[in-house]
Amino acid sequence: MRLGGKESIWGLMLQYGKLKIASISSLGGRDPVLSVVPTINFPMTVLPTISLIFVNYRSVWELALALESLFAHEKEAVSYEIIVVNNDHEEEKSLQALAKQCAFRVLTPPQNDGFGAGVNLGVAEARGAIVGILNPDVRFVESFLRVVQELLERDPALLCAPTLVTLRGEEEANSFGSAPSLRRIVEIHSGRRWRGKELDWMSGAALFLTRERFLSLQGFDAGYFLYFEDVDLCLRAKEMGSKLKRMSARLVHVGGKSFLSRRHQKGHYYDSQRRYFQTYRPKWETFVLHLVHRIIAPFL
Repeated sequence: MRLGGKESIWGLMLQYGKLKIASISSLGGRDPVLSVVPTINFPMTVLPTISLIFVNYRSVWELALALESLFAHEKEAVSYEIIVVNNDHEEEKSLQALAKQCAFRVLTPPQNDGFGAGVNLGVAEARGAIVGILNPDVRFVESFLRVVQELLERDPALLCAPTLVTLRGEEEANSFGSAPSLRRIVEIHSGRRWRGKELDWMSGAALFLTRERFLSLQGFDAGYFLYFEDVDLCLRAKEMGSKLKRMSARLVHVGGKSFLSRRHQKGHYYDSQRRYFQTYRPKWETFVLHLVHRIIAPFL
Protein backbone atom coordinates (compact mmCIF):
# COMPACT_ATOMS: atom_id res chain seq x y z
CA MET A 1 0.00 0.00 0.00
CA ARG A 2 1.29 3.41 -0.93
CA LEU A 3 -0.42 6.79 -0.97
CA GLY A 4 1.47 8.00 -3.99
CA GLY A 5 4.97 9.42 -4.25
CA LYS A 6 3.91 12.53 -2.34
CA GLU A 7 1.04 12.57 0.12
CA SER A 8 -1.68 14.97 -0.98
CA ILE A 9 -5.30 15.58 -0.15
CA TRP A 10 -6.22 14.33 -3.61
CA GLY A 11 -4.34 11.09 -3.01
CA LEU A 12 -6.15 10.65 0.27
CA MET A 13 -9.49 11.32 -1.40
CA LEU A 14 -8.76 8.57 -3.89
CA GLN A 15 -7.61 6.26 -1.11
CA TYR A 16 -10.55 6.81 1.22
CA GLY A 17 -13.20 8.17 -1.15
CA LYS A 18 -15.95 8.47 1.45
CA LEU A 19 -15.89 12.13 2.48
CA LYS A 20 -17.06 15.41 1.07
CA ILE A 21 -14.37 18.08 1.07
CA ALA A 22 -16.05 21.35 1.96
CA SER A 23 -13.01 23.55 1.43
CA ILE A 24 -9.30 23.90 1.91
CA SER A 25 -8.87 27.25 3.57
CA SER A 26 -7.19 29.05 6.40
CA LEU A 27 -9.35 28.81 9.50
CA GLY A 28 -7.11 31.08 11.53
CA GLY A 29 -3.94 30.29 13.43
CA ARG A 30 -0.71 29.40 11.68
CA ASP A 31 -1.61 26.69 9.19
CA PRO A 32 -4.37 26.03 6.67
CA VAL A 33 -6.51 23.11 7.74
CA LEU A 34 -8.94 20.84 6.01
CA SER A 35 -12.62 21.38 6.62
CA VAL A 36 -13.95 17.83 6.63
CA VAL A 37 -17.66 17.07 6.41
CA PRO A 38 -18.29 13.36 7.00
CA THR A 39 -20.94 11.74 4.83
CA ILE A 40 -21.51 9.19 7.60
CA ASN A 41 -22.84 9.46 11.11
CA PHE A 42 -19.68 8.38 12.86
CA PRO A 43 -20.27 7.02 16.37
CA MET A 44 -19.77 9.78 18.94
CA THR A 45 -21.96 8.37 21.70
CA VAL A 46 -22.55 9.75 25.18
CA LEU A 47 -20.85 6.71 26.71
CA PRO A 48 -18.22 5.63 24.18
CA THR A 49 -16.38 2.34 24.34
CA ILE A 50 -13.07 3.87 23.23
CA SER A 51 -11.63 7.32 23.85
CA LEU A 52 -9.17 8.29 21.12
CA ILE A 53 -6.66 10.82 22.40
CA PHE A 54 -4.51 13.02 20.18
CA VAL A 55 -1.94 15.55 21.40
CA ASN A 56 -1.57 18.48 19.02
CA TYR A 57 1.56 20.55 18.53
CA ARG A 58 1.98 22.27 15.17
CA SER A 59 -0.15 19.48 13.69
CA VAL A 60 -3.66 20.72 12.88
CA TRP A 61 -3.28 19.85 9.21
CA GLU A 62 -1.99 16.38 10.07
CA LEU A 63 -4.83 15.90 12.54
CA ALA A 64 -7.41 16.78 9.88
CA LEU A 65 -5.97 14.12 7.58
CA ALA A 66 -5.87 11.59 10.43
CA LEU A 67 -9.54 12.22 11.25
CA GLU A 68 -10.50 11.99 7.59
CA SER A 69 -8.98 8.52 7.40
CA LEU A 70 -10.49 7.53 10.77
CA PHE A 71 -14.02 8.46 9.68
CA ALA A 72 -13.57 6.63 6.39
CA HIS A 73 -12.57 3.33 7.97
CA GLU A 74 -14.07 3.23 11.47
CA LYS A 75 -17.76 3.70 10.77
CA GLU A 76 -20.13 1.72 12.95
CA ALA A 77 -17.80 -0.99 14.21
CA VAL A 78 -17.40 0.42 17.71
CA SER A 79 -18.46 3.59 19.53
CA TYR A 80 -15.72 6.12 20.22
CA GLU A 81 -15.07 9.70 21.22
CA ILE A 82 -12.20 11.95 20.17
CA ILE A 83 -10.26 14.14 22.58
CA VAL A 84 -7.56 16.50 21.35
CA VAL A 85 -5.15 18.01 23.85
CA ASN A 86 -3.78 21.21 22.35
CA ASN A 87 -0.19 21.93 23.35
CA ASP A 88 0.11 24.76 20.82
CA HIS A 89 -1.82 27.92 21.68
CA GLU A 90 -1.03 29.43 18.27
CA GLU A 91 -3.23 26.76 16.68
CA GLU A 92 -6.16 27.12 19.07
CA LYS A 93 -8.38 28.97 16.57
CA SER A 94 -7.71 26.48 13.78
CA LEU A 95 -8.26 23.55 16.12
CA GLN A 96 -11.56 24.88 17.42
CA ALA A 97 -12.76 25.40 13.84
CA LEU A 98 -11.86 21.82 12.97
CA ALA A 99 -13.54 20.58 16.17
CA LYS A 100 -16.84 22.12 15.06
CA GLN A 101 -16.67 20.14 11.83
CA CYS A 102 -15.53 16.85 13.35
CA ALA A 103 -17.25 16.89 16.76
CA PHE A 104 -14.30 16.36 19.07
CA ARG A 105 -13.42 17.87 22.43
CA VAL A 106 -10.45 20.21 22.78
CA LEU A 107 -8.51 20.44 26.04
CA THR A 108 -5.96 23.25 26.25
CA PRO A 109 -3.54 23.16 29.20
CA PRO A 110 -2.04 26.46 30.43
CA GLN A 111 1.36 25.50 29.00
CA ASN A 112 3.01 22.80 26.94
CA ASP A 113 4.31 20.25 29.44
CA GLY A 114 5.05 17.63 26.80
CA PHE A 115 3.41 14.69 25.08
CA GLY A 116 3.05 12.44 28.13
CA ALA A 117 1.50 15.16 30.27
CA GLY A 118 -0.91 15.92 27.44
CA VAL A 119 -2.02 12.30 27.18
CA ASN A 120 -2.47 12.14 30.96
CA LEU A 121 -4.80 15.14 30.76
CA GLY A 122 -6.78 13.53 27.96
CA VAL A 123 -7.15 10.22 29.80
CA ALA A 124 -8.32 12.05 32.93
CA GLU A 125 -11.21 13.47 30.89
CA ALA A 126 -11.90 10.30 28.88
CA ARG A 127 -15.25 8.52 29.21
CA GLY A 128 -14.39 5.30 27.41
CA ALA A 129 -13.33 2.12 29.19
CA ILE A 130 -10.53 1.86 26.60
CA VAL A 131 -8.11 4.63 25.65
CA GLY A 132 -6.32 4.84 22.34
CA ILE A 133 -3.26 7.09 22.20
CA LEU A 134 -2.71 8.31 18.64
CA ASN A 135 -0.33 10.74 16.98
CA PRO A 136 -1.91 13.34 14.68
CA ASP A 137 0.30 12.09 11.84
CA VAL A 138 -1.27 8.63 11.59
CA ARG A 139 -3.52 7.49 8.74
CA PHE A 140 -6.11 4.72 9.05
CA VAL A 141 -6.08 2.34 6.10
CA GLU A 142 -8.28 -0.35 7.64
CA SER A 143 -10.68 -0.86 10.54
CA PHE A 144 -9.29 -2.37 13.75
CA LEU A 145 -11.04 -0.72 16.72
CA ARG A 146 -13.40 -3.69 17.08
CA VAL A 147 -10.39 -6.00 17.37
CA VAL A 148 -8.94 -3.71 20.05
CA GLN A 149 -12.21 -3.87 21.97
CA GLU A 150 -12.35 -7.66 21.83
CA LEU A 151 -8.72 -8.06 22.89
CA LEU A 152 -9.03 -5.76 25.89
CA GLU A 153 -12.35 -7.20 27.00
CA ARG A 154 -10.68 -10.63 27.12
CA ASP A 155 -7.58 -9.31 28.89
CA PRO A 156 -8.02 -5.89 30.56
CA ALA A 157 -4.34 -5.83 31.55
CA LEU A 158 -3.16 -6.11 27.92
CA LEU A 159 -1.47 -3.34 25.94
CA CYS A 160 -1.97 -3.65 22.19
CA ALA A 161 -0.97 -1.72 19.10
CA PRO A 162 -1.45 -1.89 15.33
CA THR A 163 1.53 -2.49 13.07
CA LEU A 164 2.92 0.91 12.12
CA VAL A 165 3.91 1.25 8.48
CA THR A 166 5.36 4.02 6.33
CA LEU A 167 3.60 5.70 3.42
CA ARG A 168 5.25 3.07 1.24
CA GLY A 169 3.59 0.33 3.27
CA GLU A 170 6.86 -0.85 4.83
CA GLU A 171 6.98 -1.74 8.52
CA GLU A 172 8.24 1.25 10.48
CA ALA A 173 11.68 0.60 11.90
CA ASN A 174 12.18 0.86 15.66
CA SER A 175 8.49 1.26 16.54
CA PHE A 176 8.72 -1.66 18.99
CA GLY A 177 11.38 -3.88 20.48
CA SER A 178 13.32 -5.01 23.49
CA ALA A 179 14.33 -2.65 26.28
CA PRO A 180 16.82 -0.04 24.97
CA SER A 181 20.46 -0.50 25.96
CA LEU A 182 23.87 0.65 24.74
CA ARG A 183 24.14 -2.53 22.72
CA ARG A 184 20.78 -1.86 21.08
CA ILE A 185 21.84 1.72 20.22
CA VAL A 186 24.90 0.37 18.43
CA GLU A 187 22.74 -2.13 16.56
CA ILE A 188 20.32 0.59 15.45
CA HIS A 189 23.10 2.86 14.20
CA SER A 190 24.62 -0.05 12.31
CA GLY A 191 21.31 -0.61 10.54
CA ARG A 192 20.28 -3.81 12.31
CA ARG A 193 16.54 -4.26 12.86
CA TRP A 194 15.12 -5.69 16.07
CA ARG A 195 15.15 -9.47 16.10
CA GLY A 196 14.75 -10.08 19.80
CA LYS A 197 12.32 -12.61 21.21
CA GLU A 198 11.19 -10.40 24.09
CA LEU A 199 8.77 -7.59 23.25
CA ASP A 200 9.30 -4.90 25.89
CA TRP A 201 7.76 -1.79 24.36
CA MET A 202 5.57 -0.48 21.54
CA SER A 203 5.40 3.01 20.10
CA GLY A 204 3.16 5.62 21.71
CA ALA A 205 2.22 6.80 18.22
CA ALA A 206 -0.59 4.23 18.43
CA LEU A 207 -1.15 2.41 21.70
CA PHE A 208 -4.33 0.98 23.25
CA LEU A 209 -5.10 -0.13 26.79
CA THR A 210 -7.92 0.11 29.29
CA ARG A 211 -8.35 3.39 31.08
CA GLU A 212 -8.23 1.52 34.38
CA ARG A 213 -4.85 0.01 33.49
CA PHE A 214 -3.46 3.37 32.40
CA LEU A 215 -4.55 5.00 35.66
CA SER A 216 -3.20 2.10 37.73
CA LEU A 217 0.19 2.84 36.14
CA GLN A 218 -0.28 6.52 37.07
CA GLY A 219 -0.13 7.33 33.39
CA PHE A 220 2.90 8.49 31.48
CA ASP A 221 5.87 9.80 33.43
CA ALA A 222 5.62 13.52 32.62
CA GLY A 223 9.35 13.82 33.28
CA TYR A 224 9.77 12.59 29.70
CA PHE A 225 8.83 15.69 27.72
CA LEU A 226 8.95 13.76 24.46
CA TYR A 227 10.25 10.29 23.54
CA PHE A 228 10.79 7.23 25.76
CA GLU A 229 7.58 7.81 27.73
CA ASP A 230 6.11 4.88 25.79
CA VAL A 231 9.08 2.65 26.62
CA ASP A 232 8.80 3.57 30.29
CA LEU A 233 5.03 2.93 30.39
CA CYS A 234 5.34 -0.46 28.71
CA LEU A 235 8.14 -1.58 31.01
CA ARG A 236 6.16 -0.57 34.09
CA ALA A 237 3.08 -2.34 32.72
CA LYS A 238 5.07 -5.54 32.20
CA GLU A 239 6.36 -5.30 35.77
CA MET A 240 2.71 -5.28 36.86
CA GLY A 241 1.96 -8.39 34.81
CA SER A 242 0.70 -6.91 31.54
CA LYS A 243 1.39 -8.52 28.20
CA LEU A 244 2.11 -6.59 25.02
CA LYS A 245 0.54 -7.53 21.69
CA ARG A 246 1.22 -6.23 18.20
CA MET A 247 -1.80 -6.64 15.94
CA SER A 248 -1.64 -7.52 12.27
CA ALA A 249 -3.80 -4.49 11.38
CA ARG A 250 -1.79 -1.71 9.76
CA LEU A 251 -1.74 1.99 10.55
CA VAL A 252 0.30 4.46 8.52
CA HIS A 253 2.63 6.69 10.54
CA VAL A 254 3.95 9.64 8.55
CA GLY A 255 6.29 10.81 11.33
CA GLY A 256 8.30 13.92 12.24
CA LYS A 257 5.77 16.59 11.26
CA SER A 258 5.77 18.85 14.33
CA PHE A 259 9.41 19.90 14.69
CA LEU A 260 10.94 23.22 13.76
CA SER A 261 14.33 21.61 13.20
CA ARG A 262 16.22 18.35 13.53
CA ARG A 263 18.29 19.94 16.30
CA HIS A 264 15.11 20.65 18.25
CA GLN A 265 13.95 17.05 17.77
CA LYS A 266 17.28 15.51 18.76
CA GLY A 267 17.51 17.70 21.86
CA HIS A 268 14.26 16.26 23.22
CA TYR A 269 15.30 12.75 22.22
CA TYR A 270 18.63 12.85 24.03
CA ASP A 271 17.12 14.43 27.17
CA SER A 272 14.60 11.60 27.42
CA GLN A 273 17.17 8.98 26.53
CA ARG A 274 19.33 10.08 29.46
CA ARG A 275 16.34 9.95 31.81
CA TYR A 276 15.52 6.43 30.65
CA PHE A 277 19.11 5.20 31.12
CA GLN A 278 19.31 6.77 34.58
CA THR A 279 16.13 4.92 35.54
CA TYR A 280 16.64 1.50 33.98
CA ARG A 281 20.24 0.90 32.94
CA PRO A 282 23.50 0.25 34.85
CA LYS A 283 25.47 3.33 35.93
CA TRP A 284 28.34 2.57 33.57
CA GLU A 285 25.97 2.61 30.57
CA THR A 286 24.56 5.95 31.70
CA PHE A 287 28.10 7.32 32.07
CA VAL A 288 29.07 6.20 28.57
CA LEU A 289 25.87 7.67 27.14
CA HIS A 290 26.61 11.04 28.77
CA LEU A 291 30.08 11.04 27.18
CA VAL A 292 28.63 10.25 23.76
CA HIS A 293 26.06 13.03 24.08
CA ARG A 294 28.75 15.55 25.05
CA ILE A 295 30.82 14.56 22.03
CA ILE A 296 28.00 14.83 19.50
CA ALA A 297 26.26 17.89 21.01
CA PRO A 298 28.29 20.47 19.00
CA PHE A 299 27.28 18.74 15.76
CA LEU A 300 23.50 18.79 16.33
